Amino acid sequence: MSSKKTTQSLMWFRSDLRLNHNPALQNALKHNLTKALFVATPNQWLQHHVAPIKADFIERHLNDLARQLASYGIELEVLHCLDYHAQVKLIHDYCQQNKI
Repeated sequence: MSSKKTTQSLMWFRSDLRLNHNPALQNALKHNLTKALFVATPNQWLQHHVAPIKADFIERHLNDLARQLASYGIELEVLHCLDYHAQVKLIHDYCQQNKI
């Protein structure tokens, strides 16, 4: 009896929160995309003077993206960290925990 190892793949959404006309996402869907991730960095946004209306815009687009991905059976997970630099370890740990 052989055990087939299932490979998981991750799509990290950064600024392009579109499902349609997103070449990276379309490619990932062809290659067994199983996880989708967005990392919010509110403290970093404050340092870069991101307006509250833009933060709201991002949140609304994330909600829409989550609904669209759900139609493919993919959950969008939103993680939080302090700044852009901390994303590296956060994503590394996430991949380790989820065997990606």
